[in-house]
Amino acid sequence: MTAQFRQGFGELVVFLRGMREDVYTGYMLRHHLRFLILAFVVILAAITAINVSGEIGRVWGEAAEGGTAQGLARTALYVFCRLLDNGAQIFGIAFLLGIAWAEISHAQGGRLVLARIIGRTFMMRSTALFLLAAASVPLTFALDNFVRPWAFMTLSREGLGEYGWSYANERSRAQRWYTFGDNVIRVTLFDAPEPTFENALLYRFDRRGDLAAVATADRILAPAPGRARWTMRGATEWRIGDLNGPDFGLPVVRPSDGDVDLGFAISPTWLAYRQIEPKYLPLVDLWRLTFDRATPANRPKYGAWLVIRTVQAATPGLVAVCLGALFALLLDRRGLVTASGGALFVAYCGYFVNRIAALAVENSPVPSVLTGLLLPLALSGLAWLLIDRVRRRERLPPLALTRGSSTR
Repeated sequence: MTAQFRQGFGELVVFLRGMREDVYTGYMLRHHLRFLILAFVVILAAITAINVSGEIGRVWGEAAEGGTAQGLARTALYVFCRLLDNGAQIFGIAFLLGIAWAEISHAQGGRLVLARIIGRTFMMRSTALFLLAAASVPLTFALDNFVRPWAFMTLSREGLGEYGWSYANERSRAQRWYTFGDNVIRVTLFDAPEPTFENALLYRFDRRGDLAAVATADRILAPAPGRARWTMRGATEWRIGDLNGPDFGLPVVRPSDGDVDLGFAISPTWLAYRQIEPKYLPLVDLWRLTFDRATPANRPKYGAWLVIRTVQAATPGLVAVCLGALFALLLDRRGLVTASGGALFVAYCGYFVNRIAALAVENSPVPSVLTGLLLPLALSGLAWLLIDRVRRRERLPPLALTRGSSTR
């Protein structure tokens, strides 16, 4: 194992040194990029056309009420944000399909055979693939954590398309239940434009789970100058005590007594993003909500999605390396048709396994970080095994390769 590691590291050093003068690598980068861009544009155009066609009429109708210029500007903003949103979502599958397409084209055109005849090993002829796989990690991270959240929040706050209409609906007047620590509250919550709480009904429980107090309030007010804590205005509170006591059932706090301390804090960041799935949140705010203690017990799984959006950025690149190694292996053993089918199968499997892994991270009882690392580690191990298998096969003499192929 040590000798294999040294040999692999030596090959890595060799092609890194010669990368600047490697005409073949430059050609392969342009070759792969051409197919990657074409696959991305075709898929993006098809998906966006489907998404936009059902909404653009209403978007234009609402926007054009302020004039033609405003209608054009808002409709253009809507289409632009949908392109960004869809582009972030389809990048992974478009990247993998583009890599598969480029590898198939390279083999079918005979250039791969020529590269192998002149003595290029898999590691040397796949430099462009490794560079693109590495570049996909920060690009995927940026798309998932900056581009898509910006597009989603822009559409939502501007009231454009399904995102905007759903956002407005979630911020309309609605009665909801929330749990904060030992407190359960029912409140009418809406934006006007700041989050507003009305007609609150609060149940306080003790550490044993027994009901300790019940309170009502006309409004709940956020901290402000002259008001350090969350408070209930127009509050009446009944504390549960001795059933035989003289004060049982009588209010201990009345509306005339003024504002009453709510007893717990409510996260302003959570209020700003309530009813929004964590996959759409800006990364900085997702980080804050993950460690914010002033969020309700029935909040979304912010921590799990922080792991998903951080760790899984490496998935497309790792799947691309596995795809390239499997394609090279199958091409030698089974021919171009089987290698092409295997490459496409790996591309689609990588895409769907990534989605399944996200569900596993979100719902697993195991800590999110451990569950999230399973897929990247498994793909890294698979890539190592496939590359090692290709390199072993390349070291076989030509006669052995011929015999090995003929027996299968």
